[in-house]
Amino acid sequence: MRFGRILIAITFFMGAAQVGQAQSISAGVLMESCKGERNEFSEGYCHGIIAGAITGAGIGAAIAVDRFNNGKLTTDQINEAATDIIRYCPPDIKAEELVAVIVSYIEARPEQWDERGLGIIYAAFRAKFPCQ
Repeated sequence: MRFGRILIAITFFMGAAQVGQAQSISAGVLMESCKGERNEFSEGYCHGIIAGAITGAGIGAAIAVDRFNNGKLTTDQINEAATDIIRYCPPDIKAEELVAVIVSYIEARPEQWDERGLGIIYAAFRAKFPCQ
């Protein structure tokens, strides 16, 4: 049981670190990592930023919903409310397909290359995967 809690804590902090990284890089830097000359490092960096953004958004929204409701909601109610906050619902697709969505979004908006990578990731997902 203790090992499980430690593993959850490590996973949470790794996701939080990637969200922090996505907040500090520009869309242009994200684009270079996700589309430029690919190697193991750049591919891992690109995937890590995107995974961290997705994980961080879900965790942050769920925590906010739970705290706002004083812990009185079921897990399903929290997940539903968190989805309303996040406002994107990607299907179960491969990481490379998510990368392609972001790259396509950034390519179509070169004027936004200086904007924060995290905002671009969320905007790309909202545009491509609106919740029904």
